[in-house]
Amino acid sequence: MSDPGVSLQPRVAMLLDEPFPPDARIRREAQALARAGYQVTLLCMHQPGQALDEVFGQGEAAFRVIRLPACKRDTARGLLQMPQTWIDNWAWRVTHQDKRWMRAAEPILAALKPDVLHLHDLRILPTGLALAKALSIKRTIADLHENYPALIASLQKNPVQAALKLKLWQQVEARYLPAASHIITVVEEAQERLVAAGHPAERITVIPNTVDTDMFLKSPPESLNLPESPEFDAPIGPNLVYIGHINAAHRGIQTVIDALPELLANYPDLKLILAGATQAHYREALEQQAQALGVDSAIIYTGKLTELAFRPYIQAATLCLCPHEKNEQTQATFPNKAYLYHLYAKPVLASDCIPLKRYMDQTEGGLTFEAGNPQDLARCVLTLLKNPNAAAQMGRNGEKAVLERFNWGQDAKRLVALYNALLA
Repeated sequence: MSDPGVSLQPRVAMLLDEPFPPDARIRREAQALARAGYQVTLLCMHQPGQALDEVFGQGEAAFRVIRLPACKRDTARGLLQMPQTWIDNWAWRVTHQDKRWMRAAEPILAALKPDVLHLHDLRILPTGLALAKALSIKRTIADLHENYPALIASLQKNPVQAALKLKLWQQVEARYLPAASHIITVVEEAQERLVAAGHPAERITVIPNTVDTDMFLKSPPESLNLPESPEFDAPIGPNLVYIGHINAAHRGIQTVIDALPELLANYPDLKLILAGATQAHYREALEQQAQALGVDSAIIYTGKLTELAFRPYIQAATLCLCPHEKNEQTQATFPNKAYLYHLYAKPVLASDCIPLKRYMDQTEGGLTFEAGNPQDLARCVLTLLKNPNAAAQMGRNGEKAVLERFNWGQDAKRLVALYNALLA
């Protein structure tokens, strides 16, 4: 690549304290800005087998990815990336800045001279803002993928730990968000939460986590191959499909399993297909639950899949699921899978978390059930299975809504407009 320091293009540096790929939102945002004429560089974690410096994507959508070997996740400490030395550890507890990131990223950013520093999620925000101050980068964007304090609290093992983590990350959010030039959230409810906390609405832009419809509709077809059931080339009986991370109770899959006995009593050949990577502890809990209910033979796990590999499972689905539990996190975020289900004209059954219910009401693309209520979930599933014409119409309603309104083509324009205004 040419020297970024002499480019006439406006320059964007993104910071992500995760490996890349697979984060699809990062890819969509970086490529949208690249297509709009921005020179985009992503600094992220390195993991074995990945190039340290490469061009990701092709043509006008290409952007640069620089991976930092020094910035690796301390898996022994869970989601929180803690510094390695006791001095760095102390510094993190006082400033919430990761000194490893500071040391690794500062010389790269000094050479890049970005016009905008785009910080992905709350965990990297204090470090990114410190780098911006040290290097006189005047424009910073805090891109909040989640209600991060609530997410971390929901992953704790007991209420005391949950309360402590929630308070810690709420303090980080309150302390550092005001210093960002602008804030991005993925859903209106997240914006409302921040406004209620005192952040001005004009400093917040909602850019939903919609799907890149062209990427899915124009890519070559994938074959359907369930490793645990090789003969399952095309489903014969009814099947319920959930795609995405299967990692914690807030996903609500346990509610679906609790509903299976009633569903199987009506449709003995029904299958629940859980497509995506699983966390061992959550999968073990689900398997024990299914065995206790005698429904384990009705559940199929696919294992980890690429983004495009979800497509054949959706296409083969009778009904697609977003069964999230209600908590502070799920009430202020939105699962990308709902858009993807609708892209393939599938009826969706979602829990009544506020963002999901709003979307389902807007699109008329399926039904909602009371979160955590397996009887209500079973009632809705049976309604859709017994009324296939109505279910098909809901799928078509959702498809129309995604193709016309809820898609990345529309939201990419909003992101570029935000950047243009920020640099004006």
